[in-house]
Amino acid sequence: MDEFFDSNPMSQLGWIITRNKMAEKVAEMSGNVRTHLELIKTLKDKYTCDGEPSFQNALEMALSTLKHMPSHTSREILIIHASLTTCDPSDITVTIEVCVRLNNCLRRCLTLSCKLFQPISSLKFTIISGT
Repeated sequence: MDEFFDSNPMSQLGWIITRNKMAEKVAEMSGNVRTHLELIKTLKDKYTCDGEPSFQNALEMALSTLKHMPSHTSREILIIHASLTTCDPSDITVTIEVCVRLNNCLRRCLTLSCKLFQPISSLKFTIISGT
């Protein structure tokens, strides 16, 4: 985290988690490194992994936050997940296309799961294995 902010001093991060088919913003956009490090330390104690995630709800919440950013800024959403499923209210590929093509803000997805369906060819997936 320190290296990220050292390399990108004007950057801001926000945190969204998804559980029980809903998305929840746990931290507003901020450039304060200490705030983010403290949040990471407390995530395990404050938030449990209950129910199914909804990537679509999380993406839509992230998009609603990022759409207010000035056009000259770089907007990016990074997804880190380990779930085999997602419980979405409608077709998630449409939401992903909006992120990728219209807003150009979703480029990477890190997955810890053993199975992956990649609906959009321009989205780069990185599969992290334990071996």
